[in-house]
Amino acid sequence: MTKKGRVVEGRIEREDDAGLEIRTSDFTAGPIRIKKTDILERKPSKTSTMPTGLLDTLQKEAILDLLGYLISVAKTEKAAGK
Repeated sequence: MTKKGRVVEGRIEREDDAGLEIRTSDFTAGPIRIKKTDILERKPSKTSTMPTGLLDTLQKEAILDLLGYLISVAKTEKAAGK
């Protein structure tokens, strides 16, 4: 929540000493930049950003492929220091 009462929910894509870039559920829009000095309150979400029931639409092999991909991306980012 910002000091002006704006609530922004999304995934933090970048963070530096000056502010945050947040990707909201509106993927057609770019990330929102918020200055840290404008933030009143910040807390993690208690719910996943994955839509409920999404995995129920996939076959077991597709789920395993997805998990493998996500693990490989995480390892690549970790190795790159991200």
